[in-house]
This record gives sequence, structure tokens and C-alpha cells, in this order.
Amino acid sequence: MKWAFFLACSWTWCIGMFLPVLLVRNWGIWGWVVFAIPNIIGAAAMGWVIRSRDVSERILERHRFAIAIFSLITVAFHIYFVYWFVGERLMGPWLLVIPVGAFFLFWSTSRTSPQADPLMAIIVWMLSMCAFGVYAWHSGWRLDLLPSLWPRYEVIWLLPVCVVGFVLCPYLDATFHRAILATGARSRLVFTLGFGILFLCMILFTLWYARPIAAAIYPANAGAIPRAIALVLGTHMSIQSAFTVSLHVRELERMLLSTRFRINAILVCFAATILAGFISKADISGLIGTNGGEAGYWLFMSAYSILCPTYVLIFMIPRPAGREIPMKKGLVLLGLLLLIVGPLFWIAILHRQMPLLAVGVALIVASRWVIPRRV
Repeated sequence: MKWAFFLACSWTWCIGMFLPVLLVRNWGIWGWVVFAIPNIIGAAAMGWVIRSRDVSERILERHRFAIAIFSLITVAFHIYFVYWFVGERLMGPWLLVIPVGAFFLFWSTSRTSPQADPLMAIIVWMLSMCAFGVYAWHSGWRLDLLPSLWPRYEVIWLLPVCVVGFVLCPYLDATFHRAILATGARSRLVFTLGFGILFLCMILFTLWYARPIAAAIYPANAGAIPRAIALVLGTHMSIQSAFTVSLHVRELERMLLSTRFRINAILVCFAATILAGFISKADISGLIGTNGGEAGYWLFMSAYSILCPTYVLIFMIPRPAGREIPMKKGLVLLGLLLLIVGPLFWIAILHRQMPLLAVGVALIVASRWVIPRRV
């Protein structure tokens, strides 16, 4: 089932490789559990919910622009993360040649032979598992977690955010639709294997290296990880990020979007690089409660916790005929929710006001019913 490897690696983002580190740092092992279970179930469920190629094709056609925006944000997020964390904190700027070179290798191979993507995914997954083995051997096969910064019971407030985000975001991921189109009736098995086993292995690796990576977030601890281990972890993050970005760039190319969109896409990616370069060196922890690099990471996360789930709720979940949501009103509501819920999530996560997460999720869920319907 080579497409199961494709799904596991296409979904191993800078979220799966890094967000659990932040959650484990804050709430211990329960932070990883609350991340992992909704993520695996939500992603695997798409293979069961979308029952045919026709349904997937209709989604790609009707929501092409939103899916393209999802891919563009994902590409920009990885550029930011690789530049800020992998380059600044792990391997050094000169070794950014690894993710850049890996991206062009994956992208050019995919353009020449699109069917090679699942085979490349098998290689990428195996390389990450080799890195897992090297790191586990170095650590004595022992899971060594940091003491949690905050009381572990507070993680319960994070659960609804993870459920809403990981259950709804997959439907905007073009690589998931590609897997459904390629596997058809076998998609249920492919999605279950890809996320229930192969992706689980990836995020178990993240759990294993949470302690040193959490320490490396802070500039004062730069260089604390042994050089060889930093290279192993940095190479894992670089190759997985390069593979994910190459897939989303290819999906954007397949959509045959306008020249204007392509120019804007280049500008967005350039802006992400500039932001990473500026914010990684900015000393603003006294103003926002964390260092600039992590703050930028949380800002990108708002796309997957607010923007994308809300779009799916408003526009993608089917409604009775004649009861569709007007596009203009839906987009206005989407913008308002981002402006309202975004600060709530920021205060909740960075200033430990966790009940605000429940308020934000309630507003997101309620968005499906607040717009007058056309009759």
C-alpha cells in the first residue's frame, strides 16, 4: 500500500514534527495524547467519509481556490519553520542547502513522473525511521520528557481545538484528494494504514525528541544539542518538510491557477522568509510572553485552528438544496471570526488563559448557523 506511505509523509508537516514538542513542554505526555488521537482519527476518517472519486473531484472543483490557499499557507509555513528553527536552532544557515536541495529533487521528479511520489514517500518514511532509530539508540531507548510547565489537567481545554482542527482541515488538503483519486475503493484501507500506523510512528518520533527540541527553542540554549544529534533531527525535519512542500507546489501547479495568483503566491513565500529572518532575531519575549520565533509559529497555526475549519463548516459540509450560504456573507463572517477568535487563542496559549479556547471553538462551531440562509 504505497499510497499509505504517501499520506503519512504528506501529513508529516512542521505541525506533526514540532507542535507536539510545544504541547509536551507545556502539559507533559497528555499534550501529545490530545494532539495525536484527534489527528490520527480525523485524518483517517476522510478516507471513510469521501466514498468515491466523484465526490473528491466535485470538492476539488467547487473549492479549488480555498484548497489552493490551504496549500499556499502550508508552503509558507514550512518555509518559515525551516528557516527559523531548522536553520537557526539546529543545523545552521549553511545547511539549509539540505531542505532546498531535497525540495528540488522531489519537485523535479514529481513533474517528470507523478507516479513516483508514493515510491519517494516510502524512501522518505524509511529515512525518518532510521533517524528515529539513531536518536533512540543515542538516548538509550528511553523516553525522557521535560517536567510540564503548566498543570496537566488544563490540557482538556486544548482538546476541542484539536478535534475541530484535525477533523475538518483534511478536506482542504489537495494531497489527500489525490490519494483518494488514486486508490478509489481502497481509500479506506489506505487512509487507515497511513495514519493509524505509519503516521503514528512519525509522531512517536516527535514525542521521543521533545525534550532536546523544546530546549532548543530558546536562543540561550542554541548549541545545547550534540552536533551529530542536531544534524539527525534537522535532516529528518528538512526532508519531511521538503517532501510536503514539493507535493503542495505540484498540486498548485495542477490547478492551473491564474498568473496573478501565482505572483501573489511567490510574494507570500518571500514574505514568510523575511518574517522568519526578522522574527527569529527579535527580542520581544517581554511583550508577548515567548520568543519571536515561537510567536510566528503560533500565528501560522491560527490558519489551521480557525480559518480552515471555519471555511469547511460554513461552505463545505452539505446543506439541504436551496439553503446554501451566500459566499460574500460567509467570507465576511470568516474574517470576523479570525479577528475575534485569533486573539482569544493567543491569550489562551501564550498567557495561560485556557478556558478561552472553549469560547473560541464555540464561536467557530456556531458560525455554521449564524448566517441567514437563502430559501
